[in-house]
Amino acid sequence: MAGAFAQELSQPLFLKVPLIRNTGLSAYLAKMDVGTPPQEQYVKIDTGSPTYSFLDPRNPFCTTDNNPCSSASTFDNLTSSTSKYRGPGFYDMLIDHGFGPYLQDQVSIGGKLIPDAYFGYLDTYPFSSNVQLPVTTIAGMSLLYGNSSNYTSSGAWLLPQLKDANLIDKLVVSFYLGEDSRNGSHAQMILGAAYDKAKIEGTPFTVPMVDPYVAGANDQTNSVYITKLQSVIGGNVTNASFGNSSIGKPVLMDTGSPFWPIPEPIFDQVYRKLGQPTERDRTDGHYIFDCEVRKTLNDTEDYVTVYFGEAGEIKVPLSRLVTDFGNGSCGAFVTNGGDDLERAFGDPFLRSTYITLDQEELTVTFGQVKYTNQEDIVALPIRG
Repeated sequence: MAGAFAQELSQPLFLKVPLIRNTGLSAYLAKMDVGTPPQEQYVKIDTGSPTYSFLDPRNPFCTTDNNPCSSASTFDNLTSSTSKYRGPGFYDMLIDHGFGPYLQDQVSIGGKLIPDAYFGYLDTYPFSSNVQLPVTTIAGMSLLYGNSSNYTSSGAWLLPQLKDANLIDKLVVSFYLGEDSRNGSHAQMILGAAYDKAKIEGTPFTVPMVDPYVAGANDQTNSVYITKLQSVIGGNVTNASFGNSSIGKPVLMDTGSPFWPIPEPIFDQVYRKLGQPTERDRTDGHYIFDCEVRKTLNDTEDYVTVYFGEAGEIKVPLSRLVTDFGNGSCGAFVTNGGDDLERAFGDPFLRSTYITLDQEELTVTFGQVKYTNQEDIVALPIRG
């Protein structure tokens, strides 16, 4: 059953968590219950950030006339009998610059309870113009490294708290984001040392994470080295290589970003094949165009391939870059990355791979995704 331990396995300890899309199809959300009695929250799952937090409904941003904060995105600590204040100083480390105190309370995810969870509580946005709509807080799935040789274990970090509560046995998270449509994506994440073998096509491969202390990794996990992108569109081949051919440049694997910035020579090819759309969404800037464009795309002839040195590659058919909004219009969350690699690859790339981020071994395993409703959840390590 979704949100529960797999009963047929005594080992490992893991949680299977369904993910849903937000209204703009720009984020993947997981349900969490907070406080006593429990208040249902939907938070964005973000592998590009380490912290997790909930939103104070009395935050001045939420009390404006247009009421931008829904009950599903705010937690009222004053109505929770188990909520405890744990001091000031929380910062969400995001572009919205959310600040507030630390709280302690009961939090459940995947149907399992962390009895003494420790998280941020956003009671102010000093730079409200930076807040992205629809308003949501995040559950970070990376680890932040401090001045020691290990990650900073005390803080508003969800994965370590799950392990400390004996709900998972390893700091690992795996993702299947599903097909890019409003309905039927069946997206899920698995927390702990297990993965869904049924969602992988072919042979997976594993690469080391970038050392968190290397420039470009920003003192956190989940970045890998990428050496080349190649587009094959209607028989025309375009290459863009980066750094040393055997090493490449660090790029963050970021489920918290709806965008995939790709190098300009390849972007130009993709943009032309998508019909050179000129209309942009006013909220986040993604391209909008007629869904008929999808009929012009051939998965065997129109695709972009991402190379991870000699370890392996992931192919992204252009048809998977077309988001169907379910209202007769489609769009694309790809952007012009200029003449270099941008720091983060978001959901448009990650939907084409089954990805496992191991925070203890500091490795990332990629498999070409297989879109299916079947499941075969097995213990790590991932085998071909």
